[in-house]
Amino acid sequence: MWKKISNFRPVANEKITEIRSKEILGVLETWYHEEANAIYMSWGTTANYFLALRCLKERPPDSDKIRSKVSLLRTHLKVDLGIYSKNEAGKKLPSAY
Repeated sequence: MWKKISNFRPVANEKITEIRSKEILGVLETWYHEEANAIYMSWGTTANYFLALRCLKERPPDSDKIRSKVSLLRTHLKVDLGIYSKNEAGKKLPSAY
């Protein structure tokens, strides 16, 4: 999952087109249903995954909203993996850009 959403940093300037939105939606849904068998995420992360999917399905795509929801999904994945504590996940890291 991480590799599939790695370029959706909140600071990115790329406009997410309808074609790109559909592409990433397909990649995420394929991973969830065919590769991961829907078992690799906690309840909270799964909820954020579904919110990200909902944003990817909106037309026209809202780039900022998509980046925000996917960034939240990435943060929750880090909590699931023990990289961030729940407390750390609520804090903003300084920008490296």
